[in-house]
Amino acid sequence: MDMDSPSTVLAACALGGFVFFSLSTAFSKTMLTMLAEERRPFTASCITAFFNASFVSPLSIYSAWQFLGTASSSVFECVKGQPSVLTTPTSMAGIVAVGLTCGYFMADTMMLIRDPVQMKKDLGGQTQYLIMWMHHVISLIVWPYCMLEGKAVYFVLYYMVTEITNVGQNAYLILREFKSSLETSIGVAWIASFFAVRVLPVPWLLYLYGKMFFLQSREACGLNAAEYAVGLSTVLIPIALNLFWFSLMVKKIQRMFSKTKKK
Repeated sequence: MDMDSPSTVLAACALGGFVFFSLSTAFSKTMLTMLAEERRPFTASCITAFFNASFVSPLSIYSAWQFLGTASSSVFECVKGQPSVLTTPTSMAGIVAVGLTCGYFMADTMMLIRDPVQMKKDLGGQTQYLIMWMHHVISLIVWPYCMLEGKAVYFVLYYMVTEITNVGQNAYLILREFKSSLETSIGVAWIASFFAVRVLPVPWLLYLYGKMFFLQSREACGLNAAEYAVGLSTVLIPIALNLFWFSLMVKKIQRMFSKTKKK
């Protein structure tokens, strides 16, 4: 076995990430004695998510910077046999980043399995619980393949970069559990970062998706039939989820303002 091969590095990072993030959640849970017992699992998972976003997201940003520095990453017109934005490979930093991210997704999935009733309640109901399952499972299957095969890396790196907004999200959720005075200001910063990172780029992403998957042939873009079908059916999922989650944020803000006016 080649210990330096991308697949070995990715698997090692995924396993190491799974162990680290699982231990982080377990340790945090034991330390949160000041909270009610039913609040500890969710808060512990938020602490772990905060660690993941704080440590792995900068590596994803660095990987994206390296990717954008390659000439073929700006080639949007597919020519058979020539590299384009859809077939530009990632760097080893990108392999490490996706491995660690998968490790986190596996650890978080274990939380969904261990306490489904409480997690459904904390996530906002059955629908959000199932959405989280879908998000993790699809990412665990599709992202490693894309990064190892050098297919649609542009989209995967972008989705990993967006995890940076989870720093604000989980800081807000943790502060809310402790009823901190910083809760509101951090919440506002989180929503602003979510809009800037996950919502504003949507028109460009939709344009690129349409151009690469509808306006050009898959053969010219270097995709086989299975890769084309998976890309066609999964690239839009994170975009749709981001718009859905942002709509929930807007509705919550509207409810808050409505309550304030009534007072």
